[in-house]
Amino acid sequence: MPTPDAEDVVLDAIAEVGGGPRTTLHLDHAIDEQIGIDSLDFVRLIQRLEERLSIRLPDQSVAAVKTVGDLVEVVRAASAADLK
Repeated sequence: MPTPDAEDVVLDAIAEVGGGPRTTLHLDHAIDEQIGIDSLDFVRLIQRLEERLSIRLPDQSVAAVKTVGDLVEVVRAASAADLK
């Protein structure tokens, strides 16, 4: 079974927690200001990604996330680390 692409999983999860339709989401969008994900929704988003992908996203990396693209990179890095 192929591993889902990190970008697809992140965009789906953002849409599910209230970030709007997936088709309107872009990698350069700020998660809080442009998408409207507040801190509680962001925690839910991180939990959803960790559960869906069976990975652990490092707190320090998550704290530095500002854009959708940042989150995609954190997910990719965590996924790659889990494969080692």
